[in-house]
Amino acid sequence: EAVPECHYCKLAPEQIHNATLLAEGEGKLTQDFVGDKKSPRDWALWKKTKDSEKNTSWDSPWGPGRPGWHIECSVMASDVFERLNDGDPRMDIHSGGVDLKFPHHDNEMAQAEAHSGCTQWVNYFVHAGHLEIKGFKMSKSLKNFITIEQALEAHTARQVRLCFLLHKYNASMDYGDNTMSHALVYEKMFVEFFHNVKAFLRDQDVLGSSQKWNDATQKLTIALTKTQNSVDAALRDDFDTPAAMTALVDLLKTTNPYLEERSVVALAIRRVALYLTHMFRVFGLIQSGGQEIGFPVNSSGSGDSEEQILTPVLNALLEFRSKVRDCARQKDVGGVLSECDAFRDDALPELGIRLEDKSSGSVWKLASPEELLRERE
Repeated sequence: EAVPECHYCKLAPEQIHNATLLAEGEGKLTQDFVGDKKSPRDWALWKKTKDSEKNTSWDSPWGPGRPGWHIECSVMASDVFERLNDGDPRMDIHSGGVDLKFPHHDNEMAQAEAHSGCTQWVNYFVHAGHLEIKGFKMSKSLKNFITIEQALEAHTARQVRLCFLLHKYNASMDYGDNTMSHALVYEKMFVEFFHNVKAFLRDQDVLGSSQKWNDATQKLTIALTKTQNSVDAALRDDFDTPAAMTALVDLLKTTNPYLEERSVVALAIRRVALYLTHMFRVFGLIQSGGQEIGFPVNSSGSGDSEEQILTPVLNALLEFRSKVRDCARQKDVGGVLSECDAFRDDALPELGIRLEDKSSGSVWKLASPEELLRERE
């Protein structure tokens, strides 16, 4: 019966007469009893046991059976919250797939509110969009699904997480090469940015260097503050991670030209890098702890000793030294330069070291050997 204080179909009021969704919510078991309903929108609180369901059957005043789909959720949730909250069954956040809005979540609320007498059982619903493969909802029945293990065979966990961050959680996302390529572009931008920042700071006395601001430094500091406010506003606006990521990229694009300025305040650069690293820890792209700035080069946690880590590097240096000495004895200047190039292009990438020659000198950057070898190819 209708209760004036309670309202049905709050989440998707436009679907209240959708017979197809109502039938899907009830399942095949209740289709034979449609004529027994007072209203076509009524749903089963208790379902009669079939012969094949003897192991999931309980006695009740209506005969042996089991809870209906909607009632089992609202009863379990209400029971837990009543125990934790002095008899109050209400909750702040309830989540699920977007396809559960109606009738499942609407029916859950109707049951819980009718039973408890409250008019708002849930304060906030968080509905996730569908993950699609080639335009269709990922589903075992359609045989168009991919497991997490399979996804991680093609891409790193960081790349997959970055892909999700670039899409709104409550919108559908088509998973595939095109989607991942967008994430790979973003990753490369930030990886290169952190490499450049660490190479710059490596030769700087951050606190002892000049702190004199010019117009470019002031512009960068204003951009950092603006980005912090934009990211905060985006995440408060229903976890809008795509907008947050766009703001972070804009900050990166503002910082890159500043790194090329003649007068650069190291502390200003460091503040930007620390903020980006902090946000990536919040997003799960960088694990807590570890290095202060940027992505970890090797997060395997192998626990190798210093000797084990340095051995391949020292072996490469010994081989390089031997070849250079041979060229020097023969007064072969061209040979020395060729060995230097080979050391940079062949030996160091296999050790996870990128050596870049610039007009102001050479800088080294650390990356995974696999990444550097792919670049060489």
